[in-house]
Amino acid sequence: MYEAATLLLTLLGFGATLYGVHLTFRQAKQAAVAAEEASDAVEQFKVRSKRQEASRDIASIVNGLEETVRHLEGDSWRNAVASYELVRRSLIRLQVNDLIADGQKGVIDGLSSHIVAFCEAVDLSEADEGPVPDKSQISRYIRECYVGLAKIDADLIREL
Repeated sequence: MYEAATLLLTLLGFGATLYGVHLTFRQAKQAAVAAEEASDAVEQFKVRSKRQEASRDIASIVNGLEETVRHLEGDSWRNAVASYELVRRSLIRLQVNDLIADGQKGVIDGLSSHIVAFCEAVDLSEADEGPVPDKSQISRYIRECYVGLAKIDADLIREL
């Protein structure tokens, strides 16, 4: 009788061990799935955050360009340079955002080059070493930039 009880308890213990191993593997599998889901959620958050930063920078650029146009209309060249420099800072942040496609970075590079050239032209003009920049040409270029920026913003929104 003692041997039968020992055998029964051994079998019950072995069965409980197997059940425990099964539960452990099931929990490990669930933990792996949960970790993968958490990793995906973190990646989605990073992408959304970068999109939000890019949209914010585009809005800042558009606002700065509009402010530059107002300064140009008022012949306030120094203020136009200052607002253009703020645009340039936003362009730099947008340039390093890895969600911006290489083809779209051409618009950003072109605007950055234009801003540098404009600021240098104003500096030379104020030092009487060069002509005053053509306001209508600058305003026309800014209007063209709105189209490129709108395309970048639309691409970011479409990817949401």
